[in-house]
Amino acid sequence: MIRFFRINDPYRLVFVLIALVAIRVTYGLIGLPLSIPELKFLLLGEWLGGGFSMYSETFDYTAPLSAWTYKIIDFLFGRSRTVHWLISGALVFFQAAMFNRTLLRNKVFSESNYVAAFLYIIFSIATFDYFSLSPQLMSLTFVVVSIDHLIRKMDNVAGDELFLFPGFSLGIAGLFYLPSVAFFLVFLVALILIARASIRRLMLFIYGWSSAYLIVIFLLYINGGLEEFASAYFVEIVRDKIFYLSYFELLQWTVIPSFIFVMALFAMLGKREGSLHAKTQQFMMLVFLASIGVLLISGTLSGTELVFFIPVFTFFITTYFLSIKRRFWRWILPHVMIAGSIAAPYMGLKNDSFAKELIVEEVVDLSMKDQRILIIGPLSPLYLNGQMAGPFFDDAIGRQRLEDLDYYLKAPVFLEIFRRAEPNVVIDQWGAMEKIKHRFPEIEEMKMEIRTSNN
Repeated sequence: MIRFFRINDPYRLVFVLIALVAIRVTYGLIGLPLSIPELKFLLLGEWLGGGFSMYSETFDYTAPLSAWTYKIIDFLFGRSRTVHWLISGALVFFQAAMFNRTLLRNKVFSESNYVAAFLYIIFSIATFDYFSLSPQLMSLTFVVVSIDHLIRKMDNVAGDELFLFPGFSLGIAGLFYLPSVAFFLVFLVALILIARASIRRLMLFIYGWSSAYLIVIFLLYINGGLEEFASAYFVEIVRDKIFYLSYFELLQWTVIPSFIFVMALFAMLGKREGSLHAKTQQFMMLVFLASIGVLLISGTLSGTELVFFIPVFTFFITTYFLSIKRRFWRWILPHVMIAGSIAAPYMGLKNDSFAKELIVEEVVDLSMKDQRILIIGPLSPLYLNGQMAGPFFDDAIGRQRLEDLDYYLKAPVFLEIFRRAEPNVVIDQWGAMEKIKHRFPEIEEMKMEIRTSNN
């Protein structure tokens, strides 16, 4: 199979797309369960699509560009998991094609081929969370664009725009997913140590990154919610990590490609390469360190954080496969890795004890069918029974905002939310309704059922 993609034929990308579609359709027919992060993405879009503002009327830390993307999707298509899957598939294909083009255009390999594009989509199957339209996946798109510009800089023949654009791309990446700021810091080191960039060009890189933030901050300022953004956005990297999967489970899920990745690294030790290929290897090792940084500082640990390792695995394993001389290993290793990567989600989900914290256990409550539901507490699958009518998406921020009931200027947001959301059912898991009604007696006049638990 690898042999098929070793031909320098742009139409091989068509077969890459066919493979991507075939695998996704197969898993779609098998039926992948809904994950807790994916539930959040769908409900966040529904809430924001109802006209509520992010941060000021939404108790969550999701980065602004991701939140606005979910809002637009819900406005156009409603709460549609299928649309999320289609868009995420398109992003995976774009990333694979872009990364392969980067390697081709810079002649990183001695031969032109489309192996990297094929392996990219294979690694994307390593965890079923990669099928969802996550902030991590959207952020990675702009990291890949930045990688394209920076690898072009490795030959020391580049204009100033190749320093401005990657900085801006990484700024956009951080506005989709904050922990990807690790790439900005590591790429800055790469420009200093590998590319030997001048101070002027380093400042262009930093300016490009900061300008992306300045644009979004300006938009938040004129639309309101800047103060709440400042207090919520950084929660992602300072909160106690939520472990939907353990580090060991992540390693289990990707054990085959991880093992071959280690083999590829050992195979390259002491191997003499051309100047550009050697610099690209050094740069991709820094990308690997940045990916580990994202994994460590992220506020959650689920399959979605693995997406940042895809370009690194693709580069090193492609290099390794192209260098294998023995016919037996040249045939067996790629096929074992491909089969193992494709089967990983299915085998993991067949294990009842595996990833149990990550899967949404649907709760059917016919009494809430077609009701507008507000849950004061953790995000719940009970929302699947009706319409989203509550701002609580993150526990830490939600509890903090409840404390704002003691402040005259901040408390009225709750009354405004109740008036506009018009919930029919309120499930109070944190015992906050008495305090809310005490602050705003007019809430008592609203027609809604108040429950003190999820029973």
